[in-house]
Amino acid sequence: EGAAFPLLLTGRGFAGYGVTRPRSVRSGGRAGRRGLSPAAVPCLARTGRCYGQERRGQNGSGGQRQRVRPGRRGGPGSVYLHHEEEDGQEDQDYRDACMQALQLWTLITTCAVAVGKNQEQKKQECPKLSTQMPEFQKKTVHIKDPGRVEEIICGLIKGGAAKLQIITDFDMTLSRFSYNGKRCPTCHNIIDNCKLITDECRKKLLKLKEIYYAIEIDPDLTIEEKYPYMVEWYNKSHALLIEQALQKDKLSEIVTESDVMLKEGYENFFDKLHKHNIPVFIFSAGIGDILEEVIHQAGVYHPNIKVVSNFMDFDENGVLKGFKGELIHVYNKHDGALKNTEHFKQLKENSNIILLGDSQGDLTMADGVANVEHILKIGYLNDKVEELLEKYMDSYDIVLVNDDSLDVANSILQKIL
Repeated sequence: EGAAFPLLLTGRGFAGYGVTRPRSVRSGGRAGRRGLSPAAVPCLARTGRCYGQERRGQNGSGGQRQRVRPGRRGGPGSVYLHHEEEDGQEDQDYRDACMQALQLWTLITTCAVAVGKNQEQKKQECPKLSTQMPEFQKKTVHIKDPGRVEEIICGLIKGGAAKLQIITDFDMTLSRFSYNGKRCPTCHNIIDNCKLITDECRKKLLKLKEIYYAIEIDPDLTIEEKYPYMVEWYNKSHALLIEQALQKDKLSEIVTESDVMLKEGYENFFDKLHKHNIPVFIFSAGIGDILEEVIHQAGVYHPNIKVVSNFMDFDENGVLKGFKGELIHVYNKHDGALKNTEHFKQLKENSNIILLGDSQGDLTMADGVANVEHILKIGYLNDKVEELLEKYMDSYDIVLVNDDSLDVANSILQKIL
């Protein structure tokens, strides 16, 4: 204990800790500077007393003698360190210096114990998926490497709320894929199915979906091969919607009358993130105006949410005339992520990410984040499960098959927050 600080307990050692260097001590006509024996410190730290441990002059001569003994005055446990010369003079400087050394030693010991307890607590906080998180035992949950997932979740827990941000898709990720065996609409489908669209237009939109959706989920095509078809699909669909001269003030009614549904547990998900002020970045290839209306009507469009999507452009009369900005589709989210680098720079302290998506294209949504420390990728697989499961498990850390809930995400947030 005391031997770890030999320099600390000498005149020169104390100077480095802001303690006045002891003055010269007279000893039988000799002048010299002496330090307190390091052996006195462990004795003092353990018992508050130290008798019979003295330091004689060099070469065994009488010289000066040092002793630690209880003080005659003061409260219980008070300790006075006495530096004695042959003529009995006590050195106040040595007493003060030694007391400060004892206080420093006590502080270091206390900090070491606290750090040890904190590390042990963090170890205990790291959950075992098999025992501590029952949501992971659902048949819908598929994980290729449970050990790695546990490590990532442990990192997210240690980072806490201060380091966390959420990056998520919307259609079929936050919204339901189906309910009671019936398909639920995407943001585009909400408009496709509304009564303000003519039957002729609806038939054309449905025909486009039949052609291009099959391409979107084709397991035998690469993202690069699908890319141009997605651009065609979106551009043709948007052109048809513009022809319908949709009115802005009708969007609320369109959403209200639709069959859109958010996933089970959405209130807990959004409200907990809002309570802890966790940034939520919704990156959607759908229609932003519809998306915002959906979460607004659900009562979860909180200030911590930022939406990047395809937003409608209305003329001075509130009639749809086009779409703002560059097109966002399923497979160009990498480009969109890079264009939002400035947004992510504002969140440079939020280096831990939970990413949620339902396609291979969603895996690139965090590409604009420069300082990723830990990222957990959760993927919803809703269609062509047998053909795509292996590919999804290679890409996502957690794959949720035909799961229309946010149970897994909420269980992780519960551990973090």
